[in-house]
Amino acid sequence: MGFPNSTGPHPLPSSPDLNLIENVWYILKDMLNKRRVRPQGREGRADAIREEWERISEVDLLTFIDSMPQRIEAIIVASEGHTLGEFHVFLLFCIYFLIIFNF
Repeated sequence: MGFPNSTGPHPLPSSPDLNLIENVWYILKDMLNKRRVRPQGREGRADAIREEWERISEVDLLTFIDSMPQRIEAIIVASEGHTLGEFHVFLLFCIYFLIIFNF
């Protein structure tokens, strides 16, 4: 049977709505943009990224993880009128639990 393609009426796990790292990138970019002094050179930018990465709180990360059930539900609701197959629902919940249990 293979994997469904992305041309169907419903989002696949690559959907930005389910990609929690997008929220982390947003926070990191925002923190970098708020720095008073812009880092210079490749090494300076790498150091700034590491510094800001360390400042992202565990609470922020857990908030994104805890938001997964609502994200999944929103996608299911948004797909009303379309058939969201059992496979897709199962896949979404698998992704959520893999994230929670760090697999």
